[in-house]
Amino acid sequence: MARPEDPFLRREETIDTITRIAAAQELILYCGAGVTRDQTGLGWDGLVTELFRHAKRPRPEDQEVNSRILSLLQDSSLPAQQKASIVTEHLLPKAVTETKFFSRFLKQILYKDRGWGEGHLLRSISELSLQFALFGRTVKIVTTNYDDYLV
Repeated sequence: MARPEDPFLRREETIDTITRIAAAQELILYCGAGVTRDQTGLGWDGLVTELFRHAKRPRPEDQEVNSRILSLLQDSSLPAQQKASIVTEHLLPKAVTETKFFSRFLKQILYKDRGWGEGHLLRSISELSLQFALFGRTVKIVTTNYDDYLV
């Protein structure tokens, strides 16, 4: 059993896991919400706040409400899901889906002037997948992200 202070890549269970993965004929990678975080620098709270800043109504009569919502978004005691619900409820036009309304703003936030930036985690996933494929092994990447970096 490894001691907690052992470096991650020197731990016995880490080495055993890497050995099993290297011997596998099929690799399935599940990439969840954090796969491009080092690419964008945004967690859920930051993403919700940036989404509101991009999509908020610019009309003078909305300034007071916008200001109150921005204050709520800065409240660290509110969970990100609740903040997202507030933003969605305030901004989403009637009879329009969230995806249709928010996707253009999300693309601006996530990809504008970012290129491939840092993205060490994503690059590592790509390199691992490529190496497996080069050795004739099956690679599948499963993601819940609406993320152009994975497409």
